[in-house]
Amino acid sequence: MTAGEHGGYSSIRVRLSGGAAGNVDVHALRKWLERERGLEVLVGDEELSIYEQPQPDGGETGDDGPAMGAAMDIVLVLTGAVSPRLFDLLLAKTKSGVEAWRNNRRSVEPGDPPEVEITPIEPPGDGTTPIDPPGGEIPPIDPPEGGPGTRADGEE
Repeated sequence: MTAGEHGGYSSIRVRLSGGAAGNVDVHALRKWLERERGLEVLVGDEELSIYEQPQPDGGETGDDGPAMGAAMDIVLVLTGAVSPRLFDLLLAKTKSGVEAWRNNRRSVEPGDPPEVEITPIEPPGDGTTPIDPPGGEIPPIDPPEGGPGTRADGEE
């Protein structure tokens, strides 16, 4: 087993740009990723959160200045302990899901789909979360009854 290409990472940023990239495309791609094979299981088990977040720099500016509204990114965050192998699998599934979405969008919408940049988010190194999920924090996942940290008879 190798350390993985992106050891220590737990989050991915997906940024759309160019063409008619707008919040409609961002929302459609987020929904597509939530249903992508491999990712949907992690989302359903609450091991992966996928949400939209305003771009820190406010997005691209064109000849007419910044686009109207806040430019959005899609952020995928693995919760709990993350092995490099799991992160590399998430990155690969994200890339294949984005490519499938682009092919589908090309077949159902006029014009080229937006360009997509997929980037692992650098962990801050100070124990904090590298991004701010909706509501301010990722909810803890409670262990199942009888799981680690609980007594078999249910008494504390």
